Amino acid sequence: MGAAISVLVFLPPHRSPEELETLRRDPNFVQIDRTEGDCSSTVAALHFDRGAPLTILYSHANAEDLLDAREALERMSICLRVNVLGYDYEGYGLSKGTCSEAGCSRSARACFTYLLDHGVARRNIVLMGRSLGTGPTVDLASCEFGLAGTVLLSPLLSVLRTRLPEPMVESMKESDMFDNAKKISGITCPVLVIHGLKDRIVPFQHGRELWRRCQNAMRPWWVDGCAHNDVHCHPEFFGKLEEFIKFAQLRSQREWKETVALFAQKMVVKKISAPKLLITAL
Repeated sequence: MGAAISVLVFLPPHRSPEELETLRRDPNFVQIDRTEGDCSSTVAALHFDRGAPLTILYSHANAEDLLDAREALERMSICLRVNVLGYDYEGYGLSKGTCSEAGCSRSARACFTYLLDHGVARRNIVLMGRSLGTGPTVDLASCEFGLAGTVLLSPLLSVLRTRLPEPMVESMKESDMFDNAKKISGITCPVLVIHGLKDRIVPFQHGRELWRRCQNAMRPWWVDGCAHNDVHCHPEFFGKLEEFIKFAQLRSQREWKETVALFAQKMVVKKISAPKLLITAL
């Protein structure tokens, strides 16, 4: 049953060799190595690095890939004045592997590790996912501490809950995928939920219930007049994101300063050439 559901859920766009080559030649294109046990692979990504303090790790929706999302990722980077790293799940575009829930989560974690390895502090990372992309986003956010924030666009409680009533979902829970309803309470950073009130693909009630279950939920934005795929077209979209990002940055900076002050008597804080603080225990 699980394999059958996977076939129905994952809809990677079919791309010609010429289209994939266009992606590969993009100046923002990066291939991120992923190693797990004896297995190694690569995750295709677009990294719009502006040298900004904050980086958004973006997980796109189903039935689209980096070629579809490229313009939106670049615009997000420009409008919000942040770095943006978007990626393709295993089996999508140039990312190696087979489409699966585990593959999506592995791809997200590989990108997160890539950012850490390149000097991006956890407190300067915002995770953002749209629709199906909220699955790997919630999974990663629920396992990681110290993040700046998490943004969920048109999120789902789980895959089966988008089409089936709760009693049927309960009887088929072993075959369900992306159980955000179960994992959302594990996210400790601030969470912004955005959902269109006219969404018929993932009903608005999914976003409302996830918001209710969040530990640190911010004021949500229920977008009047928008459905599933047009929330980002709303004239207030980037303004709402900018408000959240500014809050997340200030909160993260304050917590860092408070942590340093708390341990100042027992630790030596040295300023080094790079814009980081090195804390060494006495």
